[in-house]
Amino acid sequence: MENDIMCSFSGGGYRATFFHAGVLRKLIAFGLKDRIKVISSVSGGSIINAFFSIHFDEIQSVKDFDQIIIEPLIEFSRKDIRTKILLYKGLALLRLKGDSQVMVENLQRYLFHDKKLNELSPNLHTVINATNLNNGGLWQFGDNKFGDSETGYSYDVKDISLAFAVAASACFPGLLSPMKLDIQEYKFYHQNKENHDDPSPCVTPDYVYLADGGVFDNLGYFPIEQALRQDKQAVFVISDAAGRFKKNQKKYHFLNEPLRIVDVLMEQVSSRDRKIIMQDMCMEKWRGVYMKLENSCRFYRELEGFDGKVGREIPVMGWSDSIVERIGKIRTDLNAFSQSEIQALICHGETLVETTIAKWRYDFYQKEKNRQNLENYVEMAKLENEIFEALERSKEFIKL
Repeated sequence: MENDIMCSFSGGGYRATFFHAGVLRKLIAFGLKDRIKVISSVSGGSIINAFFSIHFDEIQSVKDFDQIIIEPLIEFSRKDIRTKILLYKGLALLRLKGDSQVMVENLQRYLFHDKKLNELSPNLHTVINATNLNNGGLWQFGDNKFGDSETGYSYDVKDISLAFAVAASACFPGLLSPMKLDIQEYKFYHQNKENHDDPSPCVTPDYVYLADGGVFDNLGYFPIEQALRQDKQAVFVISDAAGRFKKNQKKYHFLNEPLRIVDVLMEQVSSRDRKIIMQDMCMEKWRGVYMKLENSCRFYRELEGFDGKVGREIPVMGWSDSIVERIGKIRTDLNAFSQSEIQALICHGETLVETTIAKWRYDFYQKEKNRQNLENYVEMAKLENEIFEALERSKEFIKL
């Protein structure tokens, strides 16, 4: 496949992190790592995005990816950051420590250390999205600039820690307090439609408050759409592991109403974006695939209405519909995940990528399928009952 690949990774806590890890793992297995040119992300997707980017140039194989990316992420997920955040909320009330700072410190200690935005790979355009609560815009942290269209953009990326950027992107309302970024010392420039800077710096506020990028765009799609306008031959891969809105008959009051309102608003944003994406795909405005965690490989194998191979020509792989149904119920949280949950999510991301490549890039798939370890799918079949039972015990906590 000669085209460049542009990925967007949704939010969804560790559920999103490990599902997107499976997507990347299979792209690497197909020899497509160096075709990935842009990754845009929000919330849980930003954890894997930033961590993959700082190690991008070290990774040459699936084995490298497992050792450098997967293993540290699994270890990090066992730290149960969500519980630490809730425990520190009491200290935040005493003004001893902010709950958001707990997130920054843990990301820094276990994943990013002292790395700054300028240490993201120059060979992968990385976009970490947050929401600017002051102007309602999409704030972006990138490898070469940060800011938004109204505030302007600064190039002082050597001063912004990756841990701060990722924490801001994952700063879910109700769980984490907004992240305050003091921008008085930085020069910001407005940009025209050609992305050229104004000749002189613009006037900015002293600080901005940032929250979860999913409040504005929970798929991380907007920067990808902008990039596709520059490279119309590129192929997009949208990996959607975001939690779904659940109807209920609960009683609402002043304590639980605010979180429910956030859920409603974020669902409206995500529904709008998914509709736009599907319309663009149907009209062949852009080329690519949209993979939703709740869908099985069988769903994509049998999907009609798009130009692709029919189901009978595509190899049968992936978890059964009953397993996928339970994967769709895994919590979108930052507490400790079990090994079975992690394995189910990574394998699901992998097999969805392989199925969609087989359907829409069949010639490439036929050429490259010898790279694949088919024994993995035999092992998946053997693990069905074990995974099924383990996911039955998976509980849903706070939706991120």
